[in-house]
Amino acid sequence: MAKAVRARGLEIEPLNLTPLLDVLFNLIFFFLLATTLKEERSVMEVQLPQAGVHSEAPKAEREWVVTIGPEGSIFLNDDAVTSAQLKVRLSDATKMPGRPLPVRIRIDRATPGQALVDVMSICHESGHPNFGLEVKPRVRLP
Repeated sequence: MAKAVRARGLEIEPLNLTPLLDVLFNLIFFFLLATTLKEERSVMEVQLPQAGVHSEAPKAEREWVVTIGPEGSIFLNDDAVTSAQLKVRLSDATKMPGRPLPVRIRIDRATPGQALVDVMSICHESGHPNFGLEVKPRVRLP
């Protein structure tokens, strides 16, 4: 029977996997780039102060990010807030079930010290004892 199929010219050609693999690799490459190149962007760009001692804090999956600008403006995540609004929003967050989220404070080099102290006091008063200051490590010369 096999001889009869070949005689008629109905021989089955082998499957060419090259185009299939090309499409598969392009899809993998696209999804890797789309999911892993997530850049952290904030509303306000700040020049972080440098610190001689720097310990890398583990990045929390979810956290509050408070950014203080050079003139003392405050942003909670991506929203501009006043000190009173910051206190209310952080206090409301502690009423949710579970542990309160950590707070990461980002300041500009030119930020007045009193603005930083005010935000740290608000974090403590609103029930967020886990807060930290984001700094840039100082480059050490060899």
